[in-house]
Amino acid sequence: MRSFVAIEMPAPVVRDLARLQAAIPVGRIVAPENLHLTLTFLGDQSEAMLEEVHFALETLRLKAFDLTLSGLAAFGDPPLSLHAGVEASPALIDLQSRVRSRLHGIGLAGERRRFAPHVTLARFGKGATPDEVGRLGRFLAAHGDLRLPPARITGFGLYESILTEEGPFYELLASYPLG
Repeated sequence: MRSFVAIEMPAPVVRDLARLQAAIPVGRIVAPENLHLTLTFLGDQSEAMLEEVHFALETLRLKAFDLTLSGLAAFGDPPLSLHAGVEASPALIDLQSRVRSRLHGIGLAGERRRFAPHVTLARFGKGATPDEVGRLGRFLAAHGDLRLPPARITGFGLYESILTEEGPFYELLASYPLG
């Protein structure tokens, strides 16, 4: 099963991002119910391994914390996706680090790239065309200074990513509260 560990966005953040997404002039918009912050991507894993992941994460005890989304940017050249940046607070970095450490402890190496917290808002397939890059540039000039009020994060989850013709569907396999 294709899987990942992520923070689901709280309802007020989803509401604000969905309003912003309505103005995005290009790309495939990520469905509001799919908005999340990936802590680590696990790739294809067996059911047995996902059970081990669950057992490794269920004993993780950390405090709830505030998350702030700030700024918009595009990944890639030409752009492959548009995302809202997430401020890398010490609590967020600690959560991500501990999740990766737990997974490393059960033999999952995880991603090698540096953690760059973000929420993907739109995707551009194989990359934005020159015309789309221009329209995206104008959108970023108008909205790139996004800053949402802090949102309380009270948990994270283990998800399965199910790819369909209409786009991905994310099923929550297990949730882990933050105190």
